[in-house]
Amino acid sequence: MNHPVVLGSTDGGTNWTLQSDPLGGASSMSSLLGISCASTSVCVATGFDDSGAEIIGTTNGGASWTAQNPPAGTRSVPSVSCPSLTKCEAVGYSSVGSALVMDTTQASTSGATWSSQAIPTGTFVTQGISCPSTTTCVVVASARALRTTDGGATWHARALPNSFAGQSVSCPSTTTCFAAGLDPDGGVLRSTDGGSTWAIQSVPTMIYALWGISCPSTSWCVVGGQGFSYGVNLSTSDGGTNWTPRAIPSGTNELQHLSCPTTMICKAAGQTLFGTGVVLGTSNGGVTWRALAFPTNSTSVWGITCPSTSICEAIMNGPFGGPGVGISRSTDGGSTWVLHKDPVNFHPVSLACPSTTICMAVGQNPHGGAVLATTDGGASWIARSPPSTDVVAGLQGVTCPTTTICQVVGYAGVYPTYESAVLRTFDDGASWYDQPVPAGNFGLSGVSCPTVKVCTSVGTSNILVTANGGKAWTSQTAPSGFMGENVQCVSILTCVIAGGTTTVGAIAGTINGGASWTPQTIPVGSSFVWDLSCPSSLICFADGYGPSTAYPVGSGIILATTNGGGTWVSQSVP
Repeated sequence: MNHPVVLGSTDGGTNWTLQSDPLGGASSMSSLLGISCASTSVCVATGFDDSGAEIIGTTNGGASWTAQNPPAGTRSVPSVSCPSLTKCEAVGYSSVGSALVMDTTQASTSGATWSSQAIPTGTFVTQGISCPSTTTCVVVASARALRTTDGGATWHARALPNSFAGQSVSCPSTTTCFAAGLDPDGGVLRSTDGGSTWAIQSVPTMIYALWGISCPSTSWCVVGGQGFSYGVNLSTSDGGTNWTPRAIPSGTNELQHLSCPTTMICKAAGQTLFGTGVVLGTSNGGVTWRALAFPTNSTSVWGITCPSTSICEAIMNGPFGGPGVGISRSTDGGSTWVLHKDPVNFHPVSLACPSTTICMAVGQNPHGGAVLATTDGGASWIARSPPSTDVVAGLQGVTCPTTTICQVVGYAGVYPTYESAVLRTFDDGASWYDQPVPAGNFGLSGVSCPTVKVCTSVGTSNILVTANGGKAWTSQTAPSGFMGENVQCVSILTCVIAGGTTTVGAIAGTINGGASWTPQTIPVGSSFVWDLSCPSSLICFADGYGPSTAYPVGSGIILATTNGGGTWVSQSVP
């Protein structure tokens, strides 16, 4: 899991600086995906964390960021557009996968509240939004577009040609819009009536996908994406009649986001073939591009917006546990970047909430395992320090049978000689006790305690149980070849474990406290099962990856059982 930052530039991207951690470093934020700046000082960034959607805003050019309030039940917000200092529209989806469109008229207010807007039924996977005015906005989604001319009070659906999967949209006027996406390969659509009808544009072949587009005028656009082994950049100066491939620096794998404050000046962000973030710049309308100096410890740049030719904001993600990720600001056009280490850089992996106000999150920071705790429902988080012998690698699972007692598992030592880390606290993380486990256990990833004394933990080819609160742990025999990822115990006798083998996903269960574990039959095509939630001994839900040959690799799956694992069925996933 990567940790996001925001970078800022006030000189057109020549220099970039890391801006303050948007939520003080104690958030479970995992990814920022979209950003829009109505001015050089007012910006809004959107994305998601482990608990749901994340929206943050700044009114001082990124010197400080404050949390805003998305509609209840929102899971992720991938794109945002702010046509004025107060009005913003964003798209996303709910915790049950429903497409959402939301807006705020308080964009420049700390703690701004967002409200859901009614959209036509049958809308799936809303990805991009562009608002050329405070009343007119266009959304692209899977096989359809949405348009409003009254600030979102009403939205109208319009079909996209060839079941076009829209990824991003740019509307330089209230009537002219361009959309980038897949049809099924990379493609571009154009509308001259505000998104009511769309026409396919002729683009070069051998393009796998087009992800981002920016149109500073009705005739001039730049689009970026991915070929089959290289990055792609196209531009048009005649309103899409002709699209010309443009050479980009070698080693660029894909371009995902673009921002063009003028027809001549653009920035493009993405990833190199070597797994590092890249930002490109052009000052001649995309005829030539050059790589802008960017921190080498970034793995991708997930969003960029330039409200002027010199000031840009960028969202950067870095390597797991690595430094230099967040939101930064460039003031010189991106020629050089200055990045400072995020002082907290917490990467949450697992969360347990024994009450509506008390929660504990475990994961990693650059120094190893890390723990955060809240007693006010997440309004504030306090760092808890696990024993120093167990922070080298990381913490993977947590369960709290009471509001003060929590069990944590993970990895200790140094790769490749990891050992299991098993910890317990009796005072909400103020102090920790390191519990011994049998030799030969090389890391644990999940734990469940149906009572204070009885717990089950799983890891790679190992299952451990305790009946005395962790004073002693014993090994149990896992099904042959089973690699456990998570566990859920609804009682001291009934547990379900999720994971897989080297080739397929797998689920196993026990009704005798782990004396024996029985593999359960799950739908064909599940390549790995990651997580479980069982509200009763009969009903469970699991999520994971689908066939490994699908794109993207490991398409999401949801499985469910209503008879205690006797049968598992696939659920519809958006």
